[in-house]
Amino acid sequence: MNKKLLVVAVAGVMAMPLAANAGGKHKAYGQVHISVDRPDESGMMVNGSARKANKIGMKGSMDTNIADFKAVYQIEAGMVVGGKTGFDQERDTWAGLSSKSMGTVRVGTMATHYKQMGKATDALFTTSAEGRGLIKTQSSQHSGFGAGRGRADQMIRYDSPSISGAKVIAHYQMVDSGDNNMGLGLQYKAGNYLAFFDYLDLKSKGETAAMKLGGKAKFGPASVALQYEIDDDGNIETTAGGENQLHLQGTYAMGATTFVLTVGNNSENTGYAVAVVQKVAKKASVHVGYAADGSGDDDSTAITAGMKVAFGS
Repeated sequence: MNKKLLVVAVAGVMAMPLAANAGGKHKAYGQVHISVDRPDESGMMVNGSARKANKIGMKGSMDTNIADFKAVYQIEAGMVVGGKTGFDQERDTWAGLSSKSMGTVRVGTMATHYKQMGKATDALFTTSAEGRGLIKTQSSQHSGFGAGRGRADQMIRYDSPSISGAKVIAHYQMVDSGDNNMGLGLQYKAGNYLAFFDYLDLKSKGETAAMKLGGKAKFGPASVALQYEIDDDGNIETTAGGENQLHLQGTYAMGATTFVLTVGNNSENTGYAVAVVQKVAKKASVHVGYAADGSGDDDSTAITAGMKVAFGS
C-alpha cells in the first residue's frame, strides 16, 4: 500500500511539466513538519505523527464543455515521519465540478467544514500545542479518519458560491452500516472578520448531534479567535470525553515573529498553551511552545520545538 502511494506521489510531481502542457492549471505541493517534544516528565522524542500533516500531493482544474464549469481534483498522500511505512495515509483525495455561479460539488475523501473552521481558529494547528491535542480545547471531531471524523471518506460535499461574503457548506457521508452522517456549515468572511456555524448529525455514532459557532477578527498585528462546541448528549468523542468545549486564542505579530496564547475549557479542566512562531522563509517557520491541560498533573504537560517547511500551495 505505501509503495503504491509513494509511486503515485512521485510520479505526480515528475509529471508536472507534462500536465502544464496538457491545459488547465495543475500544481504539486507538499509539507514536512517535525518537532522535538518533551512530554510530561519523560525524555525527549522526535515527533512526526499523522497530525503533523506531512504530505505530498497534486491538485488542479481544467476547462470542460459544460458552460461555466471546471473539472477540479486533488490527490494527497500523508506519512508518519519515523513510522517506517512511507506514504501510506490517505488524505484529501477527490474530484468534482466547480462553477463561479453555482458553487462546487466534490466526491471522495476530504476534511469537513467543522474541522476546517477549527484550523482557522488555531494558529498552532498540527503542532504539539494545538487545541485538539493535549490541552483539549477542541474536540476530536477535528481529527481522525472515517465515519463521522474530521477527515471523512465516502463523502459528497457542496460549497456554495460566496454571496457578499456568505456561503453555505453541506456534506453527506455514506457509511457501510447505513447510518449515514450529514453536516451543514454557514460561513461569513468580510475583510479581517470571519464568523461561522456548524451542525453535525452523526448517525454512525448513535443518533448523536453536535454544533459549534465561532469566529476570528484581526486588528492590525493582533488577532482574536473563538470557538464554542455544543455536544448534544456527550457522545461526539471529544478529546476531553464529551460535553461542551471552549477554545479561545489570541495572537500578536512583531515582524516575522508571532506570539500565541490559547486558553479553553472542557469537561475536565481548563487547558492552555503559549508559543512563539518565527517565520524564516516564505513557506518555512520554526516554533517553540509549552502546553498543559490544566489538571496540575505533570503527565499532562509538554514542551515542544518544531519546524514546518512547505512547497507549492
